[in-house]
Amino acid sequence: MSLTTASPSVPARSHPGLWRSLFTFPAVLAGALCYLVFILARRNIPDPDLWWHLRNAQFLLAEHRLPVTDTYSYTAPGAPIMPFEWLSGLPFYAAFQWGGQSAVFWLVFALTAAIFLGVFRLSYLASRDVKNSFVVSVGGAILAAGTIAARPLLIGWLYLVILLLVLAEVREGRLKWLWLVPPLFCVWVNSHGSWAMGMAVFGIFIASGLVEGQWGNAYATRWSAPQLRGLLTTAGASVLALFLNPIGYRFVFYPFWIMFGHGYGEGVKNITEFLSVDFHTPWGKVAMALILGLLLVATVSRERWRLDEIGFTMLALYFGLTHVRLLFLSGILLPPLFAKRLKLMDSYRREADRPMPNVVAMAVLLVLFLVSVPWSGKFKESTPYPKDAIVYMKANGIDNHVFHEWVWGGYLIWHMPELKVFADGRFDPYITTSVFQDYLKAIRGADAEAVLNKYDVRYVLMSPESLVVESLKRNAGWTVLYSDKVSVLLGRSAGT
Repeated sequence: MSLTTASPSVPARSHPGLWRSLFTFPAVLAGALCYLVFILARRNIPDPDLWWHLRNAQFLLAEHRLPVTDTYSYTAPGAPIMPFEWLSGLPFYAAFQWGGQSAVFWLVFALTAAIFLGVFRLSYLASRDVKNSFVVSVGGAILAAGTIAARPLLIGWLYLVILLLVLAEVREGRLKWLWLVPPLFCVWVNSHGSWAMGMAVFGIFIASGLVEGQWGNAYATRWSAPQLRGLLTTAGASVLALFLNPIGYRFVFYPFWIMFGHGYGEGVKNITEFLSVDFHTPWGKVAMALILGLLLVATVSRERWRLDEIGFTMLALYFGLTHVRLLFLSGILLPPLFAKRLKLMDSYRREADRPMPNVVAMAVLLVLFLVSVPWSGKFKESTPYPKDAIVYMKANGIDNHVFHEWVWGGYLIWHMPELKVFADGRFDPYITTSVFQDYLKAIRGADAEAVLNKYDVRYVLMSPESLVVESLKRNAGWTVLYSDKVSVLLGRSAGT
């Protein structure tokens, strides 16, 4: 009698496949990109404007209506405001209520990681080269690092990445993904004014297929009739979706009023993040290296340029270099264009991948991640706040007519709700009046006393090195009430 040996069971052979699918080299690269984002994201928590976003969200949930007039300041009470970021403020408020600044950080990290994993995916779809896609995605993250913060704009950038992923599918002929675009713009317009940039990207994408031909190293392929019909229908539906907001047409035109409206255009020129890139700064040098690298790649690479790629490059460079805050846009749009043309390493071969080295690499990343987490919950703040001065003010009943640093306005709105601020980052109430210009006059040392008298300022809370503080310290009509390395609080002397 012969004995038969049972063949190995199917489950016993399924584990190596699962092992190989989970612990791959691309997964290691994705983990490394997330770790880089983690390191970059923890620099700027929180953004100075976070605090009034929290207060707006609190107001909305308590009153069940949007704050459309100013109730936070004593300089522009009742002035109209446009709560164009109302929807994106809610997740930040939920995070803060759940776990304070630590939870806000994790939200920022999750949003930024999702953005650059999306950029990684876009770069791979453009190049089919995972290694070089990782390299350019790292470059994009570093380029965007200076503006990673707890701000609704992050959600806008995530929407842009989603739009680009949809357009990448459409480029491959999968038109069914177009149904996502109108709902995306509907949510986007209620989250942030960056929807206008998304509409520009969508417009460039459509326009690039209206012609066909080759011009030197540039080319275009005309859309088929079904593609063009789907794109134009989607564009029309997306424009209509913009008007599904709680304010109406003014909500849609608001981003353009900010940039070009009377008073707005001049006002934004005095805000640092709206200025052109300073090439003497670290991020400016990164931007310069990007420009030179792009020119080099465009010169050396034999890869032709589609019209939409040329349009995206021009959009990224123009806005990224003329507005510091929009370097993030360059960090999203440019990596897929580089990935297609940059060949720094040999292509990844899946058949040569081995799980064990990947497991080790992931374990190292996990250890680095755990070591880097500030378990105390204390994150480096990009803006030092007058925390101890606020304690003094509360203890001494100082809650009216305070002139303060502009970037502290939001912090005061949240931490001293009983105090009416001089100004804050909401911008609307102050640029449409003379408040913004008066503030600039005062901090530049021109007619500071006249500005303080105009608004019946009783107290001044500024950084120790400010010109206002230096001037008032020499004025017998003012007395130093509190001072530390972050702030100085002065009050009018009795009888003045």
